[in-house]
Amino acid sequence: MHTSWLQTLFRRLGHGTLPLRLAPGATTTLRGHRGRWLRVQRGRLWLTEPGDPQDHFISPGQCWRLAGDGPVVLQNDSTEPAWCWLGRSAPGPHPADLDEATLRDIGAPAALRAAAGERRQQRALQRGSGLAGW
Repeated sequence: MHTSWLQTLFRRLGHGTLPLRLAPGATTTLRGHRGRWLRVQRGRLWLTEPGDPQDHFISPGQCWRLAGDGPVVLQNDSTEPAWCWLGRSAPGPHPADLDEATLRDIGAPAALRAAAGERRQQRALQRGSGLAGW
């Protein structure tokens, strides 16, 4: 069986499934994912869970642990496509946090390797200027 570079990447990062993509304004319903972690990569999600009187807005880099089996309603609340994924455990590092050799080893495309390099450079500059974490 052939495993894609994306499946290998998410397995290395500790994410249980492939990412979900929602177009702007699109909605999806999740069932049977009690205890799984949702991590937003891009866009902003509007999340509604049964039994929770509040709706939640999850932004890039934020995580949410699903309390029940659903139905959990997710809606992309941004003007760009939203990317997120469900994991069986707390989310691991961001894909861009992997080093160049690891990304090359799993067959990640050159565009992802370049973006990861730029992210590492930006973080190094932030650390040097005292802006890390902002």
